[in-house]
Amino acid sequence: MVKGFSEFDPELRIAGVVFNRVGSSTHLQWLTDAVRSDTAVNVLGGIPNDPEVSFPERHLGLVMPDEDRTSSWIERMADLIEESVDLDRLLEMSDVPLPRVGTAEAAARPPGRARIGVVRDEAFCFYYQDNLDLLRTFGAETVEFSALRDQLPDDLDGLYIGGGYPELLAAELSANSSLIEDVRQFASTGHPIYGECGGLMYLSQGIEDAGGARHPLCGLFPFWTRLTSKPTFAYVEVQTVGESIFPRGDVARGHVFHYSETVGAIPSSCSYLVKPTHRERFQEGFRRANVLASYVHLHFLSNPAFAESFVAASSASR
Repeated sequence: MVKGFSEFDPELRIAGVVFNRVGSSTHLQWLTDAVRSDTAVNVLGGIPNDPEVSFPERHLGLVMPDEDRTSSWIERMADLIEESVDLDRLLEMSDVPLPRVGTAEAAARPPGRARIGVVRDEAFCFYYQDNLDLLRTFGAETVEFSALRDQLPDDLDGLYIGGGYPELLAAELSANSSLIEDVRQFASTGHPIYGECGGLMYLSQGIEDAGGARHPLCGLFPFWTRLTSKPTFAYVEVQTVGESIFPRGDVARGHVFHYSETVGAIPSSCSYLVKPTHRERFQEGFRRANVLASYVHLHFLSNPAFAESFVAASSASR
């Protein structure tokens, strides 16, 4: 596997490898000898197999751990890594220049150019950290709040609703009717709203759970979302083809991973032409005025102009 990854793309340099779930010191030696005999990849160590640092899986990945369990897990994992990995060598190899993002003009823009609300709680907990960092690079102040417990913060210029587990908390999300009304009003005044995956579900008519019960939500799009037993997963490339909060004609990369589907009428206004790996292109990125919703989790670092455009649209709506 290491040889395959190291030779698959000649332009990609695999600097080192850390083995995981190693059975014994002898096992690690076999692995190290095999890699060193056939590749130029550095072996930085091997973390032993330890059930204390394993989390069980669920339908969308990992079970969310409780706080006490997380603390003990971090302490145990820190001990294992200190004992098993050449940290000095790892830090030395990691001392490389970061890629430049944005422009010199962006770096000079002070925070507060736009206030963008970020929904972050048990229901919406997946964001690429790069996305949030880039929004701040281009002058955004990000304001986090909960869709389960809070109202919409004051003086927002834009709203970002990421992915997560809204299907597990659909009843609780629906019960916070004051926030739902706030979001509807926010959209009606022309402020940009960007929802991806779980955010798309929240901006739809609502969620139909596994038992068939429907939980109404924002209703900014005509369709409902319904849970399925089959996952949809792909890495994708997105080209913007219509008017939206992102620059038209630009390309960014991302992924889709969800166990839900849309039910009902699909908006005719789509802002994306999506090209998945090994599948045909299709239109997506549903748009209603300044509201954009998609199952795609975009990675803004693949094209920082998307983050810049989102901040600019939020600032313009102030």
